[in-house]
Amino acid sequence: MKNTVNANEFLSALTKATKINKGKQSLPILQEVKMSFENGKCILTSSNLEQWGTFSISAYGDSFTFIPQNTASIVKACKFFKGDLVLDYDKEKNTVQFSSNGKSCKVLCCDVKDYPEMPTPTAEHTYHTNADELLNRYDKIKYAISKENTRPIMTGVCFDEDKVVTLNGYVLAMNTNKDFCVKEKFVVPQGMMNLLDSFNKSDIDIDVNEKYIVFKNNDITIISRLLEGEFLDYKAVIPQNSNEEYTIDVNQYTNELKYLKVFVINKDKCPVKFEDGVLTLNNIDGEYKAKIDIKGKTNTVYGYNLNYMLDVLSQFKHIDNITIKTNSSVQPIVLTDNKDNLALICPVRLKDEYMA
Repeated sequence: MKNTVNANEFLSALTKATKINKGKQSLPILQEVKMSFENGKCILTSSNLEQWGTFSISAYGDSFTFIPQNTASIVKACKFFKGDLVLDYDKEKNTVQFSSNGKSCKVLCCDVKDYPEMPTPTAEHTYHTNADELLNRYDKIKYAISKENTRPIMTGVCFDEDKVVTLNGYVLAMNTNKDFCVKEKFVVPQGMMNLLDSFNKSDIDIDVNEKYIVFKNNDITIISRLLEGEFLDYKAVIPQNSNEEYTIDVNQYTNELKYLKVFVINKDKCPVKFEDGVLTLNNIDGEYKAKIDIKGKTNTVYGYNLNYMLDVLSQFKHIDNITIKTNSSVQPIVLTDNKDNLALICPVRLKDEYMA
C-alpha cells in the first residue's frame, strides 16, 4: 500500500506532532506518531495522555494506518527529503519505507491497536480567537507560572472573563483583552499553551467543557485535559487602592537592575532596596547602587527580589512607561500600564544593613 505527500509539508506536520510527545513517556508507544491515510489526507496523531494532537496535510494514494518505530529517526531522514515523499507500507511484514529523491529509510511498525484512543469531548462553550494573539498574551505572563507541583492547579494559566492570569508565591501576572471573554473560569496546562505556535498565526476555535479544552482549525486539532481544583482568588490579592503612585521608564529600570545583577552572589537571595528611585544591593563584598528617574513622589522604602522584578518588567518590555503603586513596605507592589497588563510582586523584608 502506497501514499504520496509533499516532503516539506510532512516534515512540518511531523515536527509539530513530536512536540506533544517530546521527552520520556509512560507508555513506549507514545514516543511514536500514528500515521493514517484516508480521504485524500495524511493525519498524524500524537499524545502524552494529557494532550492529544492531530495534524493533517494533503495526500493521494491508498488508505492505511501504521505506527512506525523510532519516529525520531524518521524526523532526521525527512530533513533531507524534497518534493514528493512516498510511503510504502507492507502490512504482512509490518514495515514502512519512506522514499524521496533517491533517498529512503525503512523501519518496523508497532501494533496500531496498542495506541490509546483520542478523547472526543463535547463543547459546552466555543470561542474564536487568533492563535498568535493568544500566544503573545501568554508569553507576557508565563514567567509567573508556579513550578510547585504540590498544587497542580497553580502550574497553569487561568482564563477568567477577559483575563488570563498566572501566579506563584512571589509574583502575579495578568493580561486583559476585552475582545476575548470566557463565560466560565478554567485553567489550562502550560504544556497546552506552549502548543499554540503549531497554528502558524491562524485563527482558531476553542471548545471547552468541564474536563477538556480543544484548540482547532481546519488542519490541526489539539486536545488537553484542564487542570482540576480551585485557582487562588487572585482578585483578593490585588490591592484596590494605593497611597503612592509614580511612573518609571521600563527600559531604564531593567538596565539598572541588570547592572546590579552582576554583583549578585546568591541568585536565590538577591534583595534590592528601593528608596525614591535609588536601588541598593548589598553583598559580602560591598554595596552597589543605581538610580532610576521617577515621575511622582514616594516615601515608601521597600525591598524585592531582583530576579523577580526583572521577570515582572519583562511583561512590559513593549511599553515605554508604567505606573508603580505602593501602600507600605510589607504590602504587594503593583505595576501596570493602566490598560491591558498588570503585575504584582511581593516585597521582602530588608536586613538591618539595608535600613542604615
